[in-house]
Amino acid sequence: MCQQNGRTGAAGAKACFNRPGFGATMGHGVGGSADGGIIASYPDDTPFPSMVVLGFDEGRPVHVVVARDAGTGLCHSVTVYRPDPDVWGDDFKTRRES
Repeated sequence: MCQQNGRTGAAGAKACFNRPGFGATMGHGVGGSADGGIIASYPDDTPFPSMVVLGFDEGRPVHVVVARDAGTGLCHSVTVYRPDPDVWGDDFKTRRES
């Protein structure tokens, strides 16, 4: 099942949230915008190329992994998480050296 949120994003893509629990996650304080841009791209992922997008929700960083179906223009959610500040740099775009 696929719910479209009705918003159009980068390159005219529409979001399609079809993962169990994604709607619940979005309803519990994870929302906002992808102002931070794409921080990683995985063009060879299957069934669709994917990317990690940095967004902000009420000033707090969030990473959203999406896969884009070029045939339909839909972006499918893979996962959403709050980046760990011990793992990610101050910009939440680069991983810290371990």
